[in-house]
Amino acid sequence: MNGKIFCFSMLLLFVLMGCSLEKEVDKSENTSSDAADNMQSTSQKPPNLKISVNGKNFFAAMNGFNWSYFDEEENMMAGIEAETVGAEALLENWKAEAVDADSTIELIFGEEPLTYQVHALGSFYNREREQKEVILDGQSGKTGYEVKATWEQGTAYYVFPLDVQPVK
Repeated sequence: MNGKIFCFSMLLLFVLMGCSLEKEVDKSENTSSDAADNMQSTSQKPPNLKISVNGKNFFAAMNGFNWSYFDEEENMMAGIEAETVGAEALLENWKAEAVDADSTIELIFGEEPLTYQVHALGSFYNREREQKEVILDGQSGKTGYEVKATWEQGTAYYVFPLDVQPVK
């Protein structure tokens, strides 16, 4: 039991350390005033991603991003790139939600992206922004998923695990 708590604590520590590896990569005064006006209400990080499976909700872990925003203190556009540990390391000790193979996953973004794609262990599904459900075709056992979402301000990567059970 103590080993599991230790592993979970280490995983949490790595995630927090990864989030702290953010670095400011670009500040530019050469932006149009229209772009700056549009970005002023933008946060410094991409929106969260909530996963809904069979009425249960949980958040996906953010696994890196590049993001532009208007820095009010500097009165100019700024950019951030953040990296974390690899998806496998994030998912290794994360308890996967058990789902039937015929379940659907609903992706609920804090702000709807322009586009997103879902990568599931060797399968690559391209999704349009209106489509929020991913069918679990042919998956079984603990399966990790990565979502790449793109907004006007940048791109973010999210990961989450599911334990896909065969339909009885």
